[in-house]
Amino acid sequence: MAGYQSRFIQDENCIGRIRQQDDRGMTYAYTAILRSDGSGYVYLQTKGDDLTVALVEKSAS
Repeated sequence: MAGYQSRFIQDENCIGRIRQQDDRGMTYAYTAILRSDGSGYVYLQTKGDDLTVALVEKSAS
């Protein structure tokens, strides 16, 4: 299991970029679309021939 550090940059309105690096030095880049109600975001990652799409939602506290 690896630890991660992330940085989010909002480009316009609900579109942003996430750059993530694990403690092994691997870097990952994502395009993020924020949900307008603030409850989470969808991200898209492409790296080589790989494609990852995910929905991230806030959990109730």
